[in-house]
Amino acid sequence: MKRSKLLVSALAVSATALISLSACEKPKTNSSDKAQKTTSKPVENFERLLPLKGGLNFRDLGGYAARDGKTLKPGLLFRSGSMGGLTTTDKVYLKNVNVKTVYDLRSDGEREKDPNVWATEDEDIKYWARQYSISNVDLGKILRGNPKNFPSPEEMQGFMIEFYTTLPTEQKTSFKAIFSELTSGSLPLAFNCTAGKDRTGLASALILSALDVPYETIMTDYLLSNTYLSDDVIKRDKTLNAISTRLPKDLAKPLLKVIPVYLDAAFDSIKQQYGSVENYLASELGVGPDELTTLRRRLLH
Repeated sequence: MKRSKLLVSALAVSATALISLSACEKPKTNSSDKAQKTTSKPVENFERLLPLKGGLNFRDLGGYAARDGKTLKPGLLFRSGSMGGLTTTDKVYLKNVNVKTVYDLRSDGEREKDPNVWATEDEDIKYWARQYSISNVDLGKILRGNPKNFPSPEEMQGFMIEFYTTLPTEQKTSFKAIFSELTSGSLPLAFNCTAGKDRTGLASALILSALDVPYETIMTDYLLSNTYLSDDVIKRDKTLNAISTRLPKDLAKPLLKVIPVYLDAAFDSIKQQYGSVENYLASELGVGPDELTTLRRRLLH
């Protein structure tokens, strides 16, 4: 197997391997084309990042404006990285926020090494995850190898772009489940992956697209991960810190940060395969005209 395929497959799910540096798919439950650019902007003076000491890129998606002028209701939809570091105080805060449902987009290995104790042990929270493994490739083994054999920064960025082109199909089961919950399930809802930027980033982008939020605004939200995943935050998370400390900065950056071309690659892949985001939502995620109407009625005001 080519080295690019090895790394691309491993990037999103190798928390198990990466943690080791520092020390079949089956559902499981505890139950439009790119938009034309407009002048729509996120609401001003909105405290998007939740004040959680152990949170990782945990933020409110509320306040973004759709083309018709309606905005996403604050306090209904949250995106996040791993929740394994939440403190007791954080859990009390989230209890007060009234999060009722958590969708965990991580693989089996990621959840085993860094379980979401808060969501799985709170009987008032519906916790969803699915059994899957994107790859059995040990990225940790690759990174522990001879640095002379590391890919170049350009290759690493290329791997990430390729990875993003696979997300719409590899993660469609998870995305479909989230949309089903949003149209007929329990809110407020939070969803997460490991860093809260790639799988979670695309999920957020698809939700905002379904709400008819302009692509320019969607990209703005996507790029906020670069702000909220600061160096200090990365150091607190053992998975992300393993990448940061093992790799030279120019090699770690493509893995730890997001750039517009990544999200563009996912949307380009959708357009190439399905013709439009609308077609993808309808054919793969079960979000047709009726579901879009319901979604917008529930989430916008």
